[in-house]
Amino acid sequence: MYVQDLETLKRNYVIRTAQRLGLFVRRYHGPGEKLFAARNFYSGLEALRVHFESKDIPKISLQDAKWND
Repeated sequence: MYVQDLETLKRNYVIRTAQRLGLFVRRYHGPGEKLFAARNFYSGLEALRVHFESKDIPKISLQDAKWND
């Protein structure tokens, strides 16, 4: 595999992951919701990272279909 192909694969993986998380966040009104709705995927991922680092909970935890605050 060429280095260029690997970089493309990594970038596409991040975007696809962000798109999937964006659907989840928008459905449950979670952190970064407006960023994901605006297709600002990298900033949406950063909003999620900040949220998770500020909580002493598992990375994703739904209770009664709501984000834990």
